[in-house]
Amino acid sequence: MSIFIDTGVFVAYVNKKDKNHSSAVNLLEDIMRNKFRTSFTSDYIHLR
Repeated sequence: MSIFIDTGVFVAYVNKKDKNHSSAVNLLEDIMRNKFRTSFTSDYIHLR
């Protein structure tokens, strides 16, 4: 399985007060343990 990591995960990871902080920590730890075959993120920003 592949996974796309949105910016919100990184924000929650660094912000200990974010309500999703513990989920973000767990997800990134799973990614580092290769639970997902491939992970992706992007720096693409679409402006209208």
